[in-house]
Amino acid sequence: MIAEDSPTQAAQITFLLTEHGYNVVRARNGREALDLLRQNLPDILISDVVMPEMNGYDLCRAVKSDPVTARLPVILVTGLSSPQDVFKGLNAGADNFVTKPYDESNLVSRIDYLLANQKIRAGENLRSGIEIELNGQRHFITAERQQILDLLISTYEQAIHLYDTLEERQRDLSKSYHLLDALYGFADDLNRCRTRAEVASAAIERAAKLPQVVAGWIYLNDGGTYAMASAIGVPYGVVPEMLDPSSIDHPKPETAAYRPQPCELEMSATMADQWGPQDHKWVSIDLTNDGEILGVLGLIYQVDHAISDENVKTLTSVGYQIGVALERARLHESLERKVEERTSELQRSERALAIHARQQATVATFGIRALGESSTGGICQSAMNALTQTFDAPFVRISEFRPATGGWVTHAASGWPEDVTVAADPEIADLVGAVMASSEPLAVADWSQASTMRCPRVLAAAGVHSSLVVPIMAPFGAFGAIEVHTGGRGTLVDADVHFIVAVATGIGAAVGRLRHEEGLRRTSQTLQAILDASPVAIITQGQSGVVQSWNAAAEKIFGYSAEEVVGRQMPVLAEIDGQPAAPLCGNPADCACDSGCHVQALAKDGTRLDIQVSRATLSAAAGGADGVVLTVDDVTQRRRLEDHLRHAHKMEAIGNLTGGIAHDFNNLLMIMVGNLDILRTVVADRPDALELLDKAIHASTRGSDLTRQLLAFAHKQTLQPAVVDVNQLLTGMTKLLGRTLGSNIKVHLKTGKDTWPTLIDPSQLDSAIVNLAINARDAMPEGGDLTIETGNLTADEGAVALQPGLTEGDYVVVSVSDTGTGIPEDVRQRIFEPFFTTKGLHKGTGLGLAMIYGFVKQSGGHVSVYSEVGHGTIFRLYLPRAMDAPDQQEADNAAAEAPKARNGETVLIVEDNDAIREAVERQIGSLGYTMKSASDASQAVAILQGAERVDILFSDVMLPGSMNGLALAHHVSEHWPDIAILLTSGFTEPKLKDQYKEHQFQIIPKPYRLIELARRLETLTVH
Repeated sequence: MIAEDSPTQAAQITFLLTEHGYNVVRARNGREALDLLRQNLPDILISDVVMPEMNGYDLCRAVKSDPVTARLPVILVTGLSSPQDVFKGLNAGADNFVTKPYDESNLVSRIDYLLANQKIRAGENLRSGIEIELNGQRHFITAERQQILDLLISTYEQAIHLYDTLEERQRDLSKSYHLLDALYGFADDLNRCRTRAEVASAAIERAAKLPQVVAGWIYLNDGGTYAMASAIGVPYGVVPEMLDPSSIDHPKPETAAYRPQPCELEMSATMADQWGPQDHKWVSIDLTNDGEILGVLGLIYQVDHAISDENVKTLTSVGYQIGVALERARLHESLERKVEERTSELQRSERALAIHARQQATVATFGIRALGESSTGGICQSAMNALTQTFDAPFVRISEFRPATGGWVTHAASGWPEDVTVAADPEIADLVGAVMASSEPLAVADWSQASTMRCPRVLAAAGVHSSLVVPIMAPFGAFGAIEVHTGGRGTLVDADVHFIVAVATGIGAAVGRLRHEEGLRRTSQTLQAILDASPVAIITQGQSGVVQSWNAAAEKIFGYSAEEVVGRQMPVLAEIDGQPAAPLCGNPADCACDSGCHVQALAKDGTRLDIQVSRATLSAAAGGADGVVLTVDDVTQRRRLEDHLRHAHKMEAIGNLTGGIAHDFNNLLMIMVGNLDILRTVVADRPDALELLDKAIHASTRGSDLTRQLLAFAHKQTLQPAVVDVNQLLTGMTKLLGRTLGSNIKVHLKTGKDTWPTLIDPSQLDSAIVNLAINARDAMPEGGDLTIETGNLTADEGAVALQPGLTEGDYVVVSVSDTGTGIPEDVRQRIFEPFFTTKGLHKGTGLGLAMIYGFVKQSGGHVSVYSEVGHGTIFRLYLPRAMDAPDQQEADNAAAEAPKARNGETVLIVEDNDAIREAVERQIGSLGYTMKSASDASQAVAILQGAERVDILFSDVMLPGSMNGLALAHHVSEHWPDIAILLTSGFTEPKLKDQYKEHQFQIIPKPYRLIELARRLETLTVH
């Protein structure tokens, strides 16, 4: 039976006894337990001492006084907080005691013991009494002898149990101590090493002292070569001097943490002689730092040694320490080499450095004297001079406490080593901190007689006899402290104390003044920095209109410096188009821009500005208005950018439309050109039919040129950029332009000196120059001058601001200017739109400038135009600079006739458009190639996976499904590398072009002629 009022503890002991085979009856207090045991007597009663209604002592006394239950063994559960608890239990008749928390083995053994001896002692009831004195009180104890004997036995067993537990914990602590001592020794030894050889030697000596280790070695990684650096317990020749890196089982890269793994050592005959024929356990550890393997450590353990998880953790820590030490030693060796290399140079300049040092010392001395009492350091140093001249003290220091960091800063000191600071010595920090907290001086006349505190060890070691620590109080609070520690001179007298307190007071007052001045200065600087950092002009005016402040943005916007404006009336700006400009609130009372207004103004240099002005009233201290603050935002550039952005959006929308139309149109032209080329071979003997077909082919080719111009405008043409010498290209065009433009147009070429090469499609650039020249000719019907100039430009932030759309970088600028009629403003806004032309019917397509715009933009450049009606026009092409020299173009030696297939090669045609696929099949079939066709990438892959031979893949780039032509080409090149690849497209995105160029896939644009396709296929079969 259990008597326990706590449900948790009752459940705990019930579970424990049930696990050991006992049937348990529970009672919530002593009264309930007494009623239950009278109804059904248990074998033993376990009762808590503290319970409601009836405690454990009363319950035990009631059980032992009843003849029916007198022989029932009773165990009291108590904390044994005092001997009186035991005496009360003995007097109540308790047979034994159990302490909380329960010890399972102790409780069960007590129950087993009492139950085993219950029948043996059934006839013994001799009680005895004894009087004892404990803690000044007399106690008379009456108990049965068996009761006292059981208590003594249980106490002895508990003492043995506690002793065994303590001994086991002592062994664990001893192991931990030895392990920590070994690891500390490792770190201590490695920290002293300056070279990797020293690290290896120290590490292997320490590793050999680890328990059960009989031998070890270290290989160091030197550029991928592992060489023996140090070994112990290993005779010469047992392990190789060099280690094969492939034999090292390094951890895998994805392994989160490396754990050394034990393995069986395969012993050579020499190794067997050294360690015996038995197999030994050994561990190989990679010595790493930041993922780099710096070496390998090998350890051999005794035969009977089992490598535990603790060994693995220890060795992991050892490997980490050695790796860090090796990296540190490597850095040190590298530094020493650099120092040696610089030594000779430093020696040569020693004289110059000495002169420089003297100059610096002179400057430093002058700086300290000039500062005087205008800095905290100067104040403290002046105070230090006064203290050291007055006192013969070995240690004097003035320190400042900084609450923000919780640290101390020494401003002046005498006699202290550099490393002996307040923050570095906790004992001195506590001493000075106590003075700071109390705001009262602390004087110790004789440390040897001090009873409430101990002299700090650093002071005692220096022979300090007495000390005085005085807090430095400033108006803002405690600043720091002055320490004066004397030795042989003896105790400081009261006059000395008063002097030091006076010095501390002076320091506090001076520092307070500096802090106040510094605060005002920082506030002013902060406000000025805020004003100057603002991109908006901020201007303040007094009530009379006098300018009080004029920030940096105001200077930048209007061109007036602060010196020209502050203290004067607001400058009235010049007239705009004959009308008076806004005086920018020259009189605050006349300003009506409280909620913001938009006006035009002229800057000091006459530049027209669009500005937005807002105003707020400055209140006077006595009420009313004291002036105004104006914010002025220059929105000139913003409005210009908005106009350019609207234009760019319009051009982009038109480009997307024209690009899509051109792509679809190319597919239609492909069907026409392909079938016309085949039909030409059918009617080769009919000249009349051939003439008609050639006209149709010519018209289709003209349509192809039209779509190419559309694609150029839409930035979707396939360019073939090369490194071009623009000067050379233009020089070759000058004569051609002269003949083309006519005798009344004078062509002038002005090539810049050292003009950079540019990365551009030369044919497109040639076409662009011709287009611009023809437009210039049309603008000069009576004749004039056409000037083409080249030069270099590095576009910085300023240039980009003046040319929206231009990005920062290096450019080759080609300028084409004429002396023609010029372009009106309304026309200039639309000149780059496709099909927009001011020429008459049949005199232009309106695609020339659109093609130029798209070609240059797609090439990474920019186009600008400047024109004045009646004075002419200048087009500037900003072409990206190339870092390489120009390439020589190879001559085209292609045959005049379409070459046929050499050996009946098989071409796999992939095209989703049925009409185009049929036309391509006829073209390729007429060239003698064997054909296979597919409408998408999945069908093509299925054909390639078959057993039949395929030599060339000819695929459209735009295919339906999840795999387009480019993805199909990548797949084929990876799985069937022997198959040649040729791609085609109505248009090719620039990003797509970069991808196929990276993988060297050839591409032929639609529409293409039969002879062009034949030459491409022949090139693929040859290579």
